[in-house]
Amino acid sequence: MAFFDRSLDFAENSTKLECFRYFDEKDKQYLDEQDFKRLIASLLNQNGDTLNESTIKELFVSFDSNADNKIDANEFENVWKNFLKPLKHPVTALLIIDVQNDFIDGSLALKNCSAKQDGYEVVPIINELIENIQFNVLVYSLDYHPEEHISFFDNIQLYELSNENEKSVGDLKLFDTVWFQGPPKMEQKLWPKHCIAGTWGSELHQDLKVPEDSVFIYKGTNPKIDSYSAFWDNMKLFKTELNDLLKQKNVTHVFVCGLAYDHCVTL
Repeated sequence: MAFFDRSLDFAENSTKLECFRYFDEKDKQYLDEQDFKRLIASLLNQNGDTLNESTIKELFVSFDSNADNKIDANEFENVWKNFLKPLKHPVTALLIIDVQNDFIDGSLALKNCSAKQDGYEVVPIINELIENIQFNVLVYSLDYHPEEHISFFDNIQLYELSNENEKSVGDLKLFDTVWFQGPPKMEQKLWPKHCIAGTWGSELHQDLKVPEDSVFIYKGTNPKIDSYSAFWDNMKLFKTELNDLLKQKNVTHVFVCGLAYDHCVTL
């Protein structure tokens, strides 16, 4: 039986030491690159997976912190904690991005945008993921803007435009991109009003499953800066609590779904 073919208690220091000794051929008190290759092979062979030589080499070098071509017991601590344990005992989070009424049937419905895609189509797919996969953490992000948000075309008169803009205020149209003077100076696409805090448009779609222990991240709450990402505003001046939350819950693997792929899901 290969080392990883059995149940392992990663909380036990003795298991870590046993693993180190198992792959330390000839009892050298360190793992060389060949030992490390055998460790990787044992780890992946359970599922019939493989890694190419260059990837294994990169992994070995990354864990060999003092660059002596050896992974000693201290360096193996990093291998154990940050590589083997997350792979064998992953803590998973599903981020469900902006599945809100305004992006499905409201003022910024995707079916009315250039892609002509019906945002509702993701709802049953996400529900199926939630029902059939036991994620450790479920996070729902919501675009959640104040009425006077800088991204709204109707608010163009509220904020100073940079003189770099090619169009005058009177010539601007919905979905144009402009530069605001700030500070900070920033580029901004002009959207119709959407996902205004506390309105129907800002709510998650009623057919979307939301288990009781879910976490909610509200973004775009600063009237002067837009925020596509659930982690940062677009200028990366302020972060949400999402990154700290994932660290607090020891999440090792993050999966992302939702609306809309070209703006919020990919960022």
